[in-house]
Amino acid sequence: VVVTIGIGVASAAMLIVLYQTLQGSTQAAAQTRAGQLVEQLRTDGPAELDPGLLGTDGQVGVIQVLDDRGAIRLASAGAPRTPLAAMVVPPGDTVTVGRVQLPAERGDYWVIARGATTPAGPVTVLVGGNREPVETVVGTVGLMLAISGPLGVALVAWATHLLVGRALDPVERIRARVDTISTEQLDERVPV
Repeated sequence: VVVTIGIGVASAAMLIVLYQTLQGSTQAAAQTRAGQLVEQLRTDGPAELDPGLLGTDGQVGVIQVLDDRGAIRLASAGAPRTPLAAMVVPPGDTVTVGRVQLPAERGDYWVIARGATTPAGPVTVLVGGNREPVETVVGTVGLMLAISGPLGVALVAWATHLLVGRALDPVERIRARVDTISTEQLDERVPV
C-alpha cells in the first residue's frame, strides 16, 4: 500500500512538473516570437515583414498582426479570420491574454499580445503558443505511468514475497523439526 501511494504521488508530481515545464517553454516561444515580430515591425511596415516570422511550428501555433482598429493586417497560414483577442495593446506594452480556445476544435492556445509602433502606425501582435502538443505529451506520459505504476507495484510485491520467504526458510526448518519432537523424544535437540 505504501509503495502504491508513493508511486501515485510521485507520478502525479511528475505530471504536474512536466505540464508546467512544457507550458512555460511554449509560452516562452510565443513571447520570443512576439518580440521578434515587434522588433522588425519597428523599422518595417507589416507589408515588408519577413514571411519566416509568420511561420508556425510545434510551439507557436498561430500569429496575427492587428491594426489600431483591431482588424487583422497579417496572419500565419491557417490562422482564424477573426482576431484571437479583441484588443488593441499600446506600443511597448505586453499583455498575457491567457488561454484562447477556438470553436469547433480549431485550436487551443496560450496567447501573448504585444503592442508596436510601425512606420504604418500602431499594431498589436498576437502570438498563440499551441497547447495541443503539451496536452498530448502529458496525456501519453500519464497513460504510460498508469500502466507501468501497477506493474512496478506488482514487481515490488513479488520481490518482497521472494526475499522474505528466503529469509524465513531457516525458521521454517526449525518449526518443522520442533513438530517432529514428541513427548517420548524430549531428549532430541533443535538445531539453531
